[in-house]
This record gives sequence, structure tokens and C-alpha cells, in this order.
Amino acid sequence: AFEELRDNPEVKSMVFISGKPDCFIAGADIKMLSACETKEEIMELSAGGQEFMQQMADCKKPVVAAISGSCMGGGLEIALACHYRVALDTKKTSLALPEVMLGLLPGSGGTQRLPPLIGLPNALPMMLTGAGRMPSKLRSWDSWIGHQIPRTRCKRAKNSEPRLPRKVCSGRC
Repeated sequence: AFEELRDNPEVKSMVFISGKPDCFIAGADIKMLSACETKEEIMELSAGGQEFMQQMADCKKPVVAAISGSCMGGGLEIALACHYRVALDTKKTSLALPEVMLGLLPGSGGTQRLPPLIGLPNALPMMLTGAGRMPSKLRSWDSWIGHQIPRTRCKRAKNSEPRLPRKVCSGRC
């Protein structure tokens, strides 16, 4: 699907956004790894993730991650591969690489993309401990989360959690 959008001249940009109110992307299903029976299968799975993330990073069209809720593991790696990131500033929006708590390193380029965006001293705790961060704690990390959308600017249905506005940015992001 990504290749179709990338190669379609009618598509000018792409935005990754979740239909779930409290979860951008919570990461990969760890059971995928346990289903692998050989080292080669694991390497193929990892290489596929790395290739997809690199295609996003190399895309000539703007690719945006609109983050609301959990953005963890593979979800954070997708956000890191995007050209732009916007985040809903709520208590439920959390950014983390929790796979390290299972003894796994981020396998799709997260260890390479995170340090240049937020600096090695800020990236190491996330990459080595799986510690999560909220956008409100990332105020000095403007190069990573390019725009935080305050709760008050979010659309809200009666008695529901805030949602990202349909139009996240006007003109060029």
C-alpha cells in the first residue's frame, strides 16, 4: 500500500494516523518473533522492517506521523522514519521503545534515527531501559516532535477523549 501511495502522482503527502483514540501504534506483535523457527526467518523479518522504514525516510513526498496515545516499539520506529511528527499533548500519549525490556533492541532503525533527533544523552535511556516519555516532557526536543497539539485545540465528542483534528497542518508542514 505504501508503494502505491508513494508512486501515485495524485498523492502529494502521507499522514500516518490511527483510528483508535488512545493508540497510535503500540508496536509489533512479539508472537511474530516466536513464530520464526530459524535465524534466517528472524533476519528476514528484521530486514523487511528496516526496508519499509527506509522507504518512508527516503520518500520524496512528505510523510507525517500524527501521534495520539501509545507510540511504542515499532510504532515509534515508524514515527522516527517519518519526515514530520505531530503529537497530541495528553497523559495518554507516550513514546517508548519497550522491546528492550524483553531483551530485544529496536530492529527497524530506531537506534539510528533517535539519537540524531534528540541527542545521545536523551536517547540512551529510552533505547536501553524502555522508559517512556510524554510529549509534555519533550518541550526541549522540538527537533523530534515538531508540533504538539494542546488538549484545548483537539476535537472532542461529548463525554469522550480528545482527538487529533482532521487538518493537522495547513499549507506546508
